[in-house]
Amino acid sequence: MRYELLGDKMLPKGIYFCNIDFSKKLTGIEHSAFKRAILFTHYLDIIPHFISAKLNLEVRENWQHYQQAEKVPKACQH
Repeated sequence: MRYELLGDKMLPKGIYFCNIDFSKKLTGIEHSAFKRAILFTHYLDIIPHFISAKLNLEVRENWQHYQQAEKVPKACQH
């Protein structure tokens, strides 16, 4: 994990992807965010976090499906 200096504290470096929703069918925007997450994880050793604005009660189930289908790195969190 990489760290950055914020004031006088070293904090974990974070990358955040903000999306509207992660439903069962993904738009091109979500697909491209997942591809960028793979690049950050693979080449920079930075684990991205995903934030969604829409309340979706199936998001955990959908997210697990994406991880199993290897569309998003298993280390990424929602």
